[in-house]
Amino acid sequence: MKKTSIVIDENTAEKAKAVLGAKTLTETVDLSFKEVIAHEARRKFILRMVDMNGLELDNEDVMKQAWR
Repeated sequence: MKKTSIVIDENTAEKAKAVLGAKTLTETVDLSFKEVIAHEARRKFILRMVDMNGLELDNEDVMKQAWR
């Protein structure tokens, strides 16, 4: 871990803290970073679903096996 000093808008930090259910500013920042990372993973997954990239959901043989 790295200790650093940054300028943070207190009003925004308090709103994020409430949304995330965090108790401290450090926890708020940590949870915010984790949420951004999770958001990106969900975005990439959605793009895969839209593009069917790497998926075989349109493959009839694969889908027949899915319901067994």
